[in-house]
Amino acid sequence: MDVIRRLIGEAGIQRGSPKVRSARQRRLATDWRLTERAAQLGFASLQAYLADRVTERAWPLVQVSDELGVDRETIRDRLDRCGPRQGDRTLTGRHSAGR
Repeated sequence: MDVIRRLIGEAGIQRGSPKVRSARQRRLATDWRLTERAAQLGFASLQAYLADRVTERAWPLVQVSDELGVDRETIRDRLDRCGPRQGDRTLTGRHSAGR
């Protein structure tokens, strides 16, 4: 382990704080769970699921979050990161009503 730390230091790579690493691990675990749930519902990816539910079916975020079993803020975050983009009939009207 000391060798790895030394090599990382020599390369000038800075590790994130334990808090940042923990948040990243939680986000990755949540992404995995969301992707698995989308697959159970018959979608190839989380992005395909979000495009269907939010853009095509115009579901409110509370309904999407209930189906996936996560908080609405998590859905908002994933829409910002990987979901349908503005101009695709997204986060206006009904979708932002739960804010």
